[in-house]
Amino acid sequence: MLKHLLILFFILFCKQINDLESIIESFDIMNSDKIVNFFDNKTQLNIEGNLYQENNYKSSLILDNFFNDNDISSFNIIHKGDSEDKLIYLLGEYLSSDKIYKILIFVEGSDKELKIKEIKIDRKQ
Repeated sequence: MLKHLLILFFILFCKQINDLESIIESFDIMNSDKIVNFFDNKTQLNIEGNLYQENNYKSSLILDNFFNDNDISSFNIIHKGDSEDKLIYLLGEYLSSDKIYKILIFVEGSDKELKIKEIKIDRKQ
């Protein structure tokens, strides 16, 4: 019985790691369709002070506009962390030819999957 519980825990833990890596990869390749696949119905986008809480289609368009309008060239993860209440956060940077954008991603974990709760993007001063 204990062996089965350990195997189940290991499978669920590995799935969360894979989901987190998929989230990071989707931001790295700037694939808004993949990013919004991790949204739930309450995910908020905050892009330079403009708040959005849209369906996945509109959120995908908003992210595409950000990527295209700012000529984003690369994404770097600066820090990853988590809290006791199953909240994971990622701090990263998007780089363009003349700007740097800080990005903060809040991800909530459950036993089944990870969901992005909020994305905050601000231009670095």
